[in-house]
Amino acid sequence: MNAYGTAKTIAATLVSGSLADLTSDKIREAVENACTLPQLAELTSSDRERLVRELETTYQTVIGEERALVGREGGWQAWLPERKARLSWGYWTRYRDLLARGPMNDDVRKRLDESTDKVLGFLGDPERESSWDRRGLVVGLVQSGKTSHYIGLVNKAVDAGYKVVVILTGFTESLRVQTQIRAEEGFLGYSLAPVTKRGELRSHLVGVGTIAPGKKPDSVTTRHNDFRRNVADNLGIHVGGNEILFAIKKNAGVLRNLIAWIQASANATDSGGRQFVKHVPLLVVDDESDVGSIDTRKGSIVDDDPDPEHEPARINELIRRLLTLFDQSAYVGYTATPFANVLIHDGGWTKDLGDDLFPRDFILSLPTPSDHVGPGMVFGLESPEREAQDGLPIVVHIPAEESEGEKAWIPAVHKKHHQPIFEGRREVPASLREAILDFVLVCAARRLRKTGTRHNSMLVHVTRFNDVQQCVEDQIKRELGRIVDRLRAKTAHEKLVAEFRRRWEGFTDTTRKISEREGSIFKNPTHEWREIEAELFSAASAIQIRTINGLAGDVLDYETHVDDGLHIIAVGGDKLARGLTLEGLSVSYFLRCSRMYDTLMQMGRWFGYRPGYLDLCRLYTTSDLCDWFSHIANATEELRNEFDLMVNSGGTPKEFGLRVRSHPQLMVTSQVKMRHGQTIPVTFQGSIVETISFYRDAATVENNWRAAGRLVEDLDAGGGIRKPNRDNRVQWADVPAAKVLAFLNAYKEHESGTKVRTPLLTAYVEKELQRGRLSEWTVLISGGSKESDRLGGVDIRLVDRRWKFSGDTEEKKHKEKEQLIARNQYRIGVLINPPDEAVDLEAHQVAVALEETIADWKRDPKGRKKVPTDPAGRFLRQMRDPSRGLLILYPLDAKDEKTETGKTPVIAFAISFPGVAGDTASTVTYTVNNVYQQQELSFD
Repeated sequence: MNAYGTAKTIAATLVSGSLADLTSDKIREAVENACTLPQLAELTSSDRERLVRELETTYQTVIGEERALVGREGGWQAWLPERKARLSWGYWTRYRDLLARGPMNDDVRKRLDESTDKVLGFLGDPERESSWDRRGLVVGLVQSGKTSHYIGLVNKAVDAGYKVVVILTGFTESLRVQTQIRAEEGFLGYSLAPVTKRGELRSHLVGVGTIAPGKKPDSVTTRHNDFRRNVADNLGIHVGGNEILFAIKKNAGVLRNLIAWIQASANATDSGGRQFVKHVPLLVVDDESDVGSIDTRKGSIVDDDPDPEHEPARINELIRRLLTLFDQSAYVGYTATPFANVLIHDGGWTKDLGDDLFPRDFILSLPTPSDHVGPGMVFGLESPEREAQDGLPIVVHIPAEESEGEKAWIPAVHKKHHQPIFEGRREVPASLREAILDFVLVCAARRLRKTGTRHNSMLVHVTRFNDVQQCVEDQIKRELGRIVDRLRAKTAHEKLVAEFRRRWEGFTDTTRKISEREGSIFKNPTHEWREIEAELFSAASAIQIRTINGLAGDVLDYETHVDDGLHIIAVGGDKLARGLTLEGLSVSYFLRCSRMYDTLMQMGRWFGYRPGYLDLCRLYTTSDLCDWFSHIANATEELRNEFDLMVNSGGTPKEFGLRVRSHPQLMVTSQVKMRHGQTIPVTFQGSIVETISFYRDAATVENNWRAAGRLVEDLDAGGGIRKPNRDNRVQWADVPAAKVLAFLNAYKEHESGTKVRTPLLTAYVEKELQRGRLSEWTVLISGGSKESDRLGGVDIRLVDRRWKFSGDTEEKKHKEKEQLIARNQYRIGVLINPPDEAVDLEAHQVAVALEETIADWKRDPKGRKKVPTDPAGRFLRQMRDPSRGLLILYPLDAKDEKTETGKTPVIAFAISFPGVAGDTASTVTYTVNNVYQQQELSFD
């Protein structure tokens, strides 16, 4: 072990005893104490600083607990606690030891152990004699470690007695190979490779096999071939013998071959003459389970009843047929975008295939470690449920002249034979050239840092067409070649080096900003320009360009470059859009257009873990895409909050599926995956709605101001009880629902506002009134620090809410503002002031809500290090009496050209609806037609 490794081991030992109250100062003290040893005197101050940063990332990661919704049907009983002590856990132990050799720290490994235990316990007991069939779903963020989780589950399942494991890996061979490699290293312990032209295979130990080579499950699939029946027969493998693993694509031909091969091993026949495999427990792990596995054909449900003769989509049918071949089977889907999975009709069933793949038995949500770089961290969060969070300073907007319109380098809509042209030449646009320069700088800096993976990757995802991708690759090769040639000719590259230096100054500024973020664990060293300059030529020369698509022979062979690292610019489309991991991804250039939540989020390969180089990352994309990613980040946060509330109230997967279907922002996946959600029952129970988009024209602004004024006049005339308040707020209690409904009916919301539809709100309140709820209201005018005004005869202070822009420079913000004004729109971020939701609650109710908030934070901090000091809105709403709603009016300052008049304030409102634990929610129907779906889900 070198000096740095020795110092790391000693310092880690010193801090491990105080993890509960560990601080950066204690880590720094441990490093200094370790470096007092004579044999470590050679470590420089930069080495020590790097070690401090590495230990901070390792030991100050905040990890919560997984949350689970569990079904109440099927007669399942907890079996793992009683058997756990009797199992040897040989497979799991060697996998855990393998993880200990990598970057995963002790706390993360412990949480992985506990969460895989929980999933295993939800599956069927392999020692149980009777038949069983379990269906579940595991949800984690994009690039958050789901593969490590299901490899851990596979090891434990085999330890417990499962005999056949099938991992469904997606559609592409590159993704299947990636999964095969992970399975070989983490479970099989060996890799098979052909050694003769006749296909004879020879194995060599890898991963866990180097730790405990005695255990050797069977495998037919290899890094070179998907499942082949003749290979299985030649190897003498059969169902019911040794444990078997298959890592296969979601390909109809492959699945049919596997099913036919398994049928040959059937050892029992049911009353209908159907052959099946008895007492051989099967585990099917469906990676990216929201793609390919969903039944997208019409007709599975007719008049709320399943059609027993329904013919489902091909892959869905084959997965279900595989499950029916075994009398003991468990299906676990893994995904970061579960929308399509929970929208599967829970009553789907056919006589030949049984139940559809709805996760009826459990849905488990994995926690988000604080060192995971997710959508909320990159693009920021503006959810009313928590304090606003700014995005990271790593996003670079591609100029509109390069990305918009028919004359763009690659237009949003283009044909498969499009020729990318920039300023009349077949060359990369200026922004992509800058991204390539940035990638060279990143490779140079990471050669100095020597942290994390040795691999460096850049993603160029601009088109789905193979021919266009090839043109892009050729242009990038020419540009990179010119850069390398100029760096090689030292006398002719002064201008290029000066450009590199200016860009490096931008990286230095980013490093400082990220390190200075409150509570940041992403603190990395800066490097002098002379250090970077010395590495430029070597870094640029090592970069390769690969096209990754269905026609290209290129693969991301990271495993063959373990020692020297693979440095690539990967050009691709759909094969880079889901599941495939780009090791050491730092620079992304992204132009693909989609407004479907799941599709767009899965394309974000830049999410994940960036140990030691987050400050070096760059995402080049358009302002429109930034805006949509930000929107999706907030919508996903809302969905997770909804999930957590259902866990707290003992909800089931079925109830969660209905709740998602009831969300007014449901448009989260493709139309064919939502066949049972086109006419949507919407509920607002336990939710907050707020207006954030407004018309600017004088007539509408004044209409809404008058509507609020009439409401206030009615309240002061006896329509409510004026309550004493403070902080420039005016409050009324015991307001009849009719007064609130009159205001909503008169208010005109902006057509672009997806969060508020006043007809839905009024219909929901009217339905609740029929059930004896929402009959009395609190109305609050929330004041601010701006100038005074009068609303309905009441003195108020205006509230300041800034324009929301996605642009990253003043010039871009100004241009975006002009576009919004042209569309008659004024747009803000978050409207509500969080303490306003507690205005009519008792002190003890607020205290209980805070306790629930802290307990929820401990279970899953969602990346937040600080203990919450204010109650979350969703827990405040659980404290509210079902008979009482809360309407909050916000008179917004109309200066700064927010409206045409610049005089009449903009009236915004928020409604806090009470949650009703254990009761069925009222719903109102929200019908979405194809035109709306096309407008909301596609730029095309």
